[in-house]
Amino acid sequence: MPTRQGPHAALLVVDVQTGVVAQAWERDRVVANVALAVERARAAGVRVIWVQHEDDELQRGSAAWQWVPELQPLPGEACVAKQFNSAFEGTPLLPLLEQAGVSRLVLAGASSNWCIRATAHGALERGFDLTLISDAHTTERMELSPGRVVEAASIVDELNTAMQWLSYPGRKNAVATAAVVDFGTAAGADAQGPSGGFDPSSSYVHLATSGQAEQVPGGEAFWGLPEAELTRFDQGWLVTEFECASDWPNWERHPAGDELVYLLSGAATLLLELPAGVQRVPLQGRAAVLVPQGVWHTAEVTAPSRMLFVTRGQGTEHRPAAVAG
Repeated sequence: MPTRQGPHAALLVVDVQTGVVAQAWERDRVVANVALAVERARAAGVRVIWVQHEDDELQRGSAAWQWVPELQPLPGEACVAKQFNSAFEGTPLLPLLEQAGVSRLVLAGASSNWCIRATAHGALERGFDLTLISDAHTTERMELSPGRVVEAASIVDELNTAMQWLSYPGRKNAVATAAVVDFGTAAGADAQGPSGGFDPSSSYVHLATSGQAEQVPGGEAFWGLPEAELTRFDQGWLVTEFECASDWPNWERHPAGDELVYLLSGAATLLLELPAGVQRVPLQGRAAVLVPQGVWHTAEVTAPSRMLFVTRGQGTEHRPAAVAG
């Protein structure tokens, strides 16, 4: 049993980006196996979380930074930006997994000897059970010095062997192919929402630009409303939708609980003020990110956007964007 609490599994797809795998060993075969794993996870109702690297050599928004054409996140699937090898370092991945009740991770992506290895060890060290998809990760050969080369296939084989035989107290680690990997207990229909979920078939409060409030039905009628703001309380969750045409004028934080931020349309970058510094989390398509309780955050809007915010409890603190601390 994992030392983490929670009944659910999640698939982590790490750094399968155009520039990362362009020269990788068996690139097409491995990407196809990642796609197979994604397809099987979705069919099983297991959440898929996309981890995307950025640094000076892999700049956000560049062609090399983009996902490979064969793989694209679906609306509602979380995207996590990272700047270090481990997907857990300097990112909101851990609270996102905790919020979803995930205790077991299935891992695929690139590069085997860097970000996949670091993320695998990071997951086990944080108490998760881990299965590495043996035919869905890859890397490039390493030339250590003239005449000394470590072939990519050997790197992949070594990591598969290590992940099969490592031993951590109270945790299970394993390897399996994309075709047969067991995704375990599915998160179910509410996998992409907050724990406990919320029911969009109920009534919401509609706050029009005039400031007048009225009850409106949920479901498609709710999601199709074009006005500026929609708010609803459900089992302690505050659900609010905003249209954002420009950068937020303030930083904000929520002392009562975590916040899930969904980008419904447009493009924006969420800024999280973490102990290690400000973390920039790009949101594109229909992406989501979890902001931990009490973390100051703001957003830079690069294209007019609609955002949905799901917050535990009431109360939001603000400070001017120019003020630090």
